[in-house]
Amino acid sequence: MMLLRLPTTYMFKKQPRIEVKPNATDRKLIRVGWLFIGLISVFLGVIYQNIPRIIPTHFNLEGVADGFGGKSILWSLLGINILLYFGLMFLATKIKPWNFNFPVTLTENNAPKVYALGIRMLVVMNLIIVWVFGLLIISILGQVFYDQGLGLWMLPLIMIPIFGCIFYFTTQMMKAADEKK
Repeated sequence: MMLLRLPTTYMFKKQPRIEVKPNATDRKLIRVGWLFIGLISVFLGVIYQNIPRIIPTHFNLEGVADGFGGKSILWSLLGINILLYFGLMFLATKIKPWNFNFPVTLTENNAPKVYALGIRMLVVMNLIIVWVFGLLIISILGQVFYDQGLGLWMLPLIMIPIFGCIFYFTTQMMKAADEKK
């Protein structure tokens, strides 16, 4: 039986085992994310009784509702958001950064800076995910109460921050790897 061989250029390679933990800013950003989740939860709890039983759950590219379901889907979205937030927070705070895959070659000199950037990227991406889920909930409620969701704006409001974060931190990691050579 032939086994699938994965390229190991960047995957599963030995990386410097240098201890880097989330700094004070990272920890503050994590708390801000929990605060946003709390605010979304309180907001949803306060208005939940006023939400109709059936709400739009899917929108086409023009922003027109084309799928409907029970209002409990809003709590499901919040639950998924909390699980994702906790999962990424766990990765950022508990998993050793040398277990991550990085887009650069790491050395003893550049590893601390690149590891710190990797942790910060996870923390910022986590905030973006909280924002995206909040945006989804607000868009659904805007459609319910005002017959006006975000429409065509929804996709750029989701994709630009996600890909912007990836691009920014990847370029910062590349710069950090070049500085310490």
